[in-house]
Amino acid sequence: MADDSKKNVQVKHPHLPFIIGAVVFLVYALTLNHGVGLRGLPLMAQMTGWTWQPMSAHPLLKLVCAPLQLIPAPWLPVALNLVSALTAAMTLAVLARSVQLLPLNRLRIQRMFVRNSLGLFSRRDAWVPAVMAVVTGGLELGFWQEATSASGEMLDVLLLAVSVWCLLEYRQTRQYPWLDRASVVWGIGMAENWTMQLSLPLFLGALFWLRGLNEVRTRFIYRMAGLLLAAFSTVILLSLSGSLLPHVGGTSGPTFAESLAGLRQSFFSAQIGFWESHPLFTLLVLLYFLLAALPMSLHLKREGSYHVSLQARVQLLIFEYLYGFCLLAGLWLALGPNGGPTEMMARYYGSSSPLLSLCYINALGVGYYTAHFLLIFGADWESIRRHDQRFRPPPYMPERLRYILPPLLHVLPLVMLIALAVRNFNTIEQVNRTPLEQYGELAAKMLPTGGGILLSEDDQRLWVLQAALVKRPDHDRWILINADWLARPEYRTALEHHYPLAWPQTNPDALLTDRQVAALLYQLAATNRIYYFHPSFGHFVEGLRAEPHGLAFRLTQPEEPPNGRAISSADILQENKTFWDQTVATDLQLEEKFTATIPKRPFRLRARQLLSLPPSRSSQSRLLGIWYSVALDDWGAWLQTAGQSAAARQRFEQALALYPQNPAAIIHLSENTNLGGMDVSIPLEMIFPLDESAKSLPRPMNQNLFNQRLNDVMSIPRDGH
Repeated sequence: MADDSKKNVQVKHPHLPFIIGAVVFLVYALTLNHGVGLRGLPLMAQMTGWTWQPMSAHPLLKLVCAPLQLIPAPWLPVALNLVSALTAAMTLAVLARSVQLLPLNRLRIQRMFVRNSLGLFSRRDAWVPAVMAVVTGGLELGFWQEATSASGEMLDVLLLAVSVWCLLEYRQTRQYPWLDRASVVWGIGMAENWTMQLSLPLFLGALFWLRGLNEVRTRFIYRMAGLLLAAFSTVILLSLSGSLLPHVGGTSGPTFAESLAGLRQSFFSAQIGFWESHPLFTLLVLLYFLLAALPMSLHLKREGSYHVSLQARVQLLIFEYLYGFCLLAGLWLALGPNGGPTEMMARYYGSSSPLLSLCYINALGVGYYTAHFLLIFGADWESIRRHDQRFRPPPYMPERLRYILPPLLHVLPLVMLIALAVRNFNTIEQVNRTPLEQYGELAAKMLPTGGGILLSEDDQRLWVLQAALVKRPDHDRWILINADWLARPEYRTALEHHYPLAWPQTNPDALLTDRQVAALLYQLAATNRIYYFHPSFGHFVEGLRAEPHGLAFRLTQPEEPPNGRAISSADILQENKTFWDQTVATDLQLEEKFTATIPKRPFRLRARQLLSLPPSRSSQSRLLGIWYSVALDDWGAWLQTAGQSAAARQRFEQALALYPQNPAAIIHLSENTNLGGMDVSIPLEMIFPLDESAKSLPRPMNQNLFNQRLNDVMSIPRDGH
């Protein structure tokens, strides 16, 4: 059975990647987030100048997004999300083309059925593996979220996909420019994508293998190394050059020291630090990578096409079972089981990284294994036998599989499409219905006109409020400050440059203590309206009176030192009661469906539970549940102090409905119930689940546990005193 000549080798359905890209972009556009998502907040803050730290850690991303700076801030989220959707569609189009170019001549049994010298799957149903890969990768929850809500990570996986595609194109055409392009793209990607940094030895090995070890010359090595270093150095120079990429929002570019720090953050990224601190989990993630990539890259040497020896038969049996296991595992991982890497990261380590590179490699493997089984079981064995009398059916392959597997594989893309859409669409809709902006708008509507200073200890809340304030005509008169950073001299210098107020004189080079920061805020409160954007206590509000206004608190200098909690007027009490009645009735009904429960640690689960599919929930909804729970609990404490125990109990119960592990709400509800004559004992581990939650909740949630006003218990009246 002779192979066809190379000149006759053609990829079936060459226009399929373009069609897939257009269809996928339409799907992402229809499910696009029209506001700001949780993961997209840092990128939005960098693009609009809401943060004082430059985007030096991702110079290519900043260069790509630079034209979008001309778009008005209210429209910028939609523009960024559209760019992310376009990038994702391009990635999936490249994925489809790469699946078409994957060689299917790695094993002896594949060489029995492949009909061309390059091992390409060139039958009529060659569209099935490409569509299967795109559905598996494109509708996976993390990939879908990144495609419809920009965070900048989609650019990383596009660089990886293009590099792999260039290598496969070179294998087919043997044209050296494809290797040059692969080296350039990989060099660029190393400055952005930590996966490509760690995978550099694998890329170099693929270069030498494709070129042919016998044909590798010193000139070739110098050329590839030069292109890699040139591309990488160009991106690094952009990172270190503040004049070429000025900071957004009218501020000056980053200094050399700031750019160098960003470079260290880029090359030795936080992700790598995570892997170093969790070596066992790193090995687990690498196992998932190898599960998809290693089996399809193994190449058994040619020892004839037919499986006549016992060794060949055993190899065939092992690889068929291995390929079948990898295909099923890849499909199951796309559904996000308890034992999947992203779910285990969220549950056990508190990380919400979508692992897009793993998602891409997994989809590539699913396409390859689908093509493998279609090649073997979908072939016309009778026709092959007529052309080659030596042909014998492969061993260990029941005849009935020829009638079962091909139809099953043909409908499998549709089955996965329905399964992934049913599983993930509600979560995507939930994330992309702009609940974050809703939270910011609720806070903004209680703020007066004319501007002022807004404080918070949480960047995420500040950025959410900023996204809501840009729609107001007086948005440029509001100053948003991170109270935790006020102690840092470089942050105060940036504030003085941004907002030339009559700042109290402080040593610009000194690191302030908490009491000095409190004194600074006390002086600012004398000449400015100051609001705190969540409940807080301690030195930051020491000596100031906190007056609740919805989700924010007005800080004022009292005529006399404040004595516990007290609402200064009946008008403020009624204003807040009206706000929370309307908010609970209209805005929090949907949030109660996504309560922020703390899941168990996955390594304690049984094998059956590891394979099960957990409810598909987003970290954004869980975080919103905590934010609203914190605010409701705090307002309940105010009501309790005002003597309205029944209304306070209702708010405590609502806070626990949104976040059942809220320690402050548990304590307050216990105190409220005991004061009502009913003794309720609460286990200590239920009151303080901080250690467990720190490992199981996404990182932004942890800080909210410590923002609870646990000392409010001390201000609740006991026995009438």
